[in-house]
Amino acid sequence: MSAARVMLTPNDVVIHRNPSERLIKNFCETISQYRKDFHEEDIKLLQNTMGDKYNLYLLCLKDSDDVIASSHVINYESIATEKGFQTWGLAWHLSKYHANGILTHLIHQMSEELSASTLNVGGCAQPESAAIWRKFLYTRVRGCTYFVSSYKPNELANPDIDYEKYRIKDVTEIPASDLINYDQTIFPYQRAKMMETLLKNGISKIAYDEKGNVVGMGCLTTYKSGMATLGPLYCDNSIIAQAIFQNIVKDIPKGSVETIQIRCSDKFQESATWIRPFLRKKQEMTMHSHVKFNRGIPVGLNFTKAYVNSNPDNAPL
Repeated sequence: MSAARVMLTPNDVVIHRNPSERLIKNFCETISQYRKDFHEEDIKLLQNTMGDKYNLYLLCLKDSDDVIASSHVINYESIATEKGFQTWGLAWHLSKYHANGILTHLIHQMSEELSASTLNVGGCAQPESAAIWRKFLYTRVRGCTYFVSSYKPNELANPDIDYEKYRIKDVTEIPASDLINYDQTIFPYQRAKMMETLLKNGISKIAYDEKGNVVGMGCLTTYKSGMATLGPLYCDNSIIAQAIFQNIVKDIPKGSVETIQIRCSDKFQESATWIRPFLRKKQEMTMHSHVKFNRGIPVGLNFTKAYVNSNPDNAPL
């Protein structure tokens, strides 16, 4: 039998908003034992590119640097006239402690400090945080559900994809404005510096049509654990998605990746089917998260071009 979870009270813990580098390192060392798709660079990316629009919260045992829970928030401003929104993510807690004791306390304090009740708030709610979000963030407007599949490199084939009318370029070969402008047709909110840095840090490709227009972009982020995650993969059609993925896979250093994670949405069928020509095994998907907001799904998000969404900790698409 597994040991009963420990129930803590607010008097047992301390919440740190935008904590010190020491606490962040402690947190990353701890969470990396449980999440193979996370590293310290994920936090640095947001700190360095989103500035004061980003807030990281860590919860520690009282009189200790032991981090036992986390969450973060990103405020996105519209690039047009629509109102912005607030994305919540990175909801994690050490499993030996009861979520109702620590995540509830953490999310409650965050919602008050960040004026969540006055904004359109939400994100990708995972099972352990969904009920707590609903209680304090009132996230009752539901969008799509994301599912995740995992594949080892030897479970992926190299199919013959006819994409002669498209040119696939490495992100290092193109002006940053190309990827930023395309991203903003799908996610019309301010995150230009974040996306530019994300793609340049990963194995990333941009697709152009015969007229020189950008028609797709994709990024694979790799981790020291051997895990790699695909996303975003935004494209005008499934052939482009397949072409970008094929070119990304070719550039993975041999032996560096043990597993590739790929997400899909229940509201866009092609996000689940585009990968099938590559598969040497049956496609198996497990539920990852539900997109939920308190007032409404942010205006302008183009889910019909999201063959794989971006990091669900950081955005709803």
